[in-house]
Amino acid sequence: MDRKIKVGILVNSLQLEVWKDDIIKEINASSYAEVVLFIKREEPNPLSKSEKFWKYRSNVVYKLIENLDVFLSKKLTKKHVSAFIKKDYNSSEIPVIKVVPQTTKFRDIIIEDDIEKIKAYDLDIIIRFGFRILKGEILNSASKHGVWSFHHGDNKVNRGGPPGFWEVIEGWKETGCIMQKLSDDLDGGFVLYRTWVATYKYNVRENKNRIYWRATKIIPRLLKELYEEGAETFYENKKALNPSHDFYTQKLYKAPRNWEAFIVLFKYLKIVIGQIIDVTFYKDQWSLFYKKGKNTPETSFRRMKTIPTSKSVFWADPFLVRKNNKDYIFVEEYTWSINKGHISVVEIQENNTQKVTKIIDNDYHFSYPFIFEYDNEYYMIPETASNHTIELYKCDDFPYKWSFQKNLFENIVAVDTTLFYHNDLWWLFTSIDETKKSTKHDELFIYYATNPISGEWLPHKMNPVISDAKVARPAGNIFMSEGNIFRPSQNCTGVYGASININEILVLSKTDYQECLVDNLKPDWDKKLTGIHTINFNDNATVIDGFKKVSKFF
Repeated sequence: MDRKIKVGILVNSLQLEVWKDDIIKEINASSYAEVVLFIKREEPNPLSKSEKFWKYRSNVVYKLIENLDVFLSKKLTKKHVSAFIKKDYNSSEIPVIKVVPQTTKFRDIIIEDDIEKIKAYDLDIIIRFGFRILKGEILNSASKHGVWSFHHGDNKVNRGGPPGFWEVIEGWKETGCIMQKLSDDLDGGFVLYRTWVATYKYNVRENKNRIYWRATKIIPRLLKELYEEGAETFYENKKALNPSHDFYTQKLYKAPRNWEAFIVLFKYLKIVIGQIIDVTFYKDQWSLFYKKGKNTPETSFRRMKTIPTSKSVFWADPFLVRKNNKDYIFVEEYTWSINKGHISVVEIQENNTQKVTKIIDNDYHFSYPFIFEYDNEYYMIPETASNHTIELYKCDDFPYKWSFQKNLFENIVAVDTTLFYHNDLWWLFTSIDETKKSTKHDELFIYYATNPISGEWLPHKMNPVISDAKVARPAGNIFMSEGNIFRPSQNCTGVYGASININEILVLSKTDYQECLVDNLKPDWDKKLTGIHTINFNDNATVIDGFKKVSKFF
């Protein structure tokens, strides 16, 4: 486009939740779009408090659940930045049109006179942050690209609402979010973007927090793509998200009325009690499983032997290096007493005993010690997300002495960085939380460079190439087999480390990335195990990690 994209925002109030405010600020700070108008809804027939009570009396029990959930989110969940804090928006530089819509029971219709006022601003896009279900010309002629709206749910299985609620109550493993160009079909508009996060199974507020923060990056990404690609290419690229026949066979979800809400309240209290028991009495104890053998990777995990650790630590994220006819397993060694991990190396000796040595530590958490060889030297990129860095270390004396070289990336929350050399380029795969407020499992980013230790990494054109907690996060070395490329990844839904996917990389270039799932590895060989999340192998052995729930007191 030859000018910035002009954006109008539909709101119910100029007191905006911070997740909305973040989106507006990012748009206005960009080189590709600007917010030029607020369209504020005025209530046609304001109700008194008593009238509101009688109107919504059938949802009293649901409101009780909602208030209890907000209270418990502050008491029982990890500290987070709330997406729902409200702040007054300074609109002095942005015009406001006040609109009194015509209303039906659930819908708002903006009248023709107000449509004409909106048209005067020559908007490219209207983004819906307010109003109820929209109907009429606002969807078609008020802006060039219609009205874009979030549905904080996966519209293939969940239309209606409330956002993030039923996923927790019904125990769904994932919570979806789409951005759609609205049509008259409720939550069935033209889909522009899809993402999924792992459902926070204990609390609705925290589950909503995750998906709303994740959504804050969607609109800026889409606006940038529209600006750079042009409308024709932009919408052509979105056709894959919109099959010609997209049937919806589930019920229309709604806030439970009182009779149903009593059943929901029972389910919710059961969830809360489960969380209290889980947090109070149990912890996740990770262990390593190891198997020698020329037929690698080991495909029958029941043959693998546990490498024992003390109860004061656990080992996870194993990476194998074979040197001088010995296997060295580099691991995250997590110390329970200080709630922090460092990098250690486990030397597998001939009599199957282990020698364990701490090799990298600092005052922040380390894990996932990815190791690669370049110019006949060993390098490591451990996970240092808590320090907001991706760090590079060089081996000075294998395997025990390592020295910090540089930060490859700074001001970043990235986990499980994994390198792969292909077609004369180094490719860096990593899972990033761009918001720094959501989760780190959901989105896979790729960068490329000719020199892996220079720090001159260029972003992939499609970043993030995956936005799905089921398959995004890396789970070990990318490997070749019979000329094909395979990427292990974590399925982080249900429980963290639920299983490992083996994905075949079909296309890897600077402008395109495609992969498909070919297998899923589950911890079913041992009934005591709850999950697995890293696998690696060499010509001599295979190693994998797994965890089980153990008592904090025994």
